[in-house]
Amino acid sequence: MMGIGLPPWDGNSIPYREDARENRNAIVGYLKSNWLGRGWVNVTPALANAITGQMWEIYANAFEHSSTPVGIFSCGQYFPKSRELLLAVADFGVGIPSNVRFCAGEPLSAKEAMHWAFVRGNSTAQEFGFPRGVGLDLLKEFIRIN
Repeated sequence: MMGIGLPPWDGNSIPYREDARENRNAIVGYLKSNWLGRGWVNVTPALANAITGQMWEIYANAFEHSSTPVGIFSCGQYFPKSRELLLAVADFGVGIPSNVRFCAGEPLSAKEAMHWAFVRGNSTAQEFGFPRGVGLDLLKEFIRIN
């Protein structure tokens, strides 16, 4: 039976989501309504928008850099006792270390590659004309500050 015919459980979980392709409006809507919008944490609308924007950056990076053949998956959980709101985002792509090694053209350890990826100005994207390599650094700084 395993819950067949029953409505989805709506406790402290953030619903599982699959995104085969990038759709900013749908993903930001999911984050605003199912992650931050459930009243579990008290943040101002401005801070909620800032947090959502930073989380969108994770999705955008995954779509741009992962080369995933199956898309992006996310879900999460709220833990009332510790007041933690967690969100997991997975892409099953080639991975940051692999992308960095290819871009840098040198054998780096996974730790060295991750460090490289979080330095402002470093990017595995090969596009020109606008600043690149700020997403992960901005995310790291945002998390540190907040």
